[in-house]
Amino acid sequence: MGLTVELGRFPVVICRLTPDQGSGPLEGECGSYLEEIAKHRGIFVCVHDWTSAGELGGEGWRMVYERLVLDQVLATRCVAQAIAVSSPSLRGFATASSMQHRTPYPVRVASSLETAISWCTWQLRRSEPQAV
Repeated sequence: MGLTVELGRFPVVICRLTPDQGSGPLEGECGSYLEEIAKHRGIFVCVHDWTSAGELGGEGWRMVYERLVLDQVLATRCVAQAIAVSSPSLRGFATASSMQHRTPYPVRVASSLETAISWCTWQLRRSEPQAV
């Protein structure tokens, strides 16, 4: 499993899980993602694209959720996060996890990347109209 981060649309950050192997272990890639986000100024939203992700197993998905969605690095500047998931069982996991953990920002689970981006953009505009 690999992780790619697109910052070209900042303050909309797109974080993709891909079935191919990334530059290192997934947990290390999650740490690199958080370091990269910390370098940028201002508020932002995160869109997690899990639509093409392979299988990680229960513990793997839990680690990804905790590192990419719940990490404290995100707490002060993240306005919202959305997770795009095409798999019904993985969508159920993400929905249950988002309801189980309290975050300082709303988290939405969507069935498509377009819906996730649209919702996050709306949250960003709501938060600070001049941000987008």
